[in-house]
Amino acid sequence: MDSPITKSLFSRIGLNTSLQRPVYLQLSDAILLLIKQGKIKSGQKLPPSRSMATLLGINRITVSKAIDELQMQGWLESFVGRGTFVSAHIPESDPKKLASQGVHQPQQIAGFAINMPEHLQNTVFVPHAALHLDDGYPDPKLAPLKSCTAPTVISLHAADSITSLAVTAALPARSFIRTLYRAI
Repeated sequence: MDSPITKSLFSRIGLNTSLQRPVYLQLSDAILLLIKQGKIKSGQKLPPSRSMATLLGINRITVSKAIDELQMQGWLESFVGRGTFVSAHIPESDPKKLASQGVHQPQQIAGFAINMPEHLQNTVFVPHAALHLDDGYPDPKLAPLKSCTAPTVISLHAADSITSLAVTAALPARSFIRTLYRAI
């Protein structure tokens, strides 16, 4: 172990092999809890997997799987020859409080002119609510690409002219995209 503090943190981790949850997930949850509680800071080096396995009394492969799980989630970063570190992009667990000078109201009018280009104007749907939380893209899990169909006529805007591509029947999206590329 690198330091007695790190050793004491990891020696307190309790793993239960009789639970339904795999041991490597229990370990990854325990390490994640240490990060979220601020006991392991952003950029801090974790002990080597062999040392951690010896301290916890488990197999080194189990420790490696737990570290891999946290790497996939973005909590840890590994560097060959240097070790495993807590990701640098993780915010502080106890952020500094802002001075209470009161909340300022945002300006209602910008201090400059905003010219709206024609291609960005949406005449089809203009939200009238004060707060609109729609980015315009459906969730791909709810609207899969394979089941989407193409419209019957599509206009392609070339540099100087407009080309129309007539599609006789509604095509699956993949076929539509292939047809579109052939037309261009």
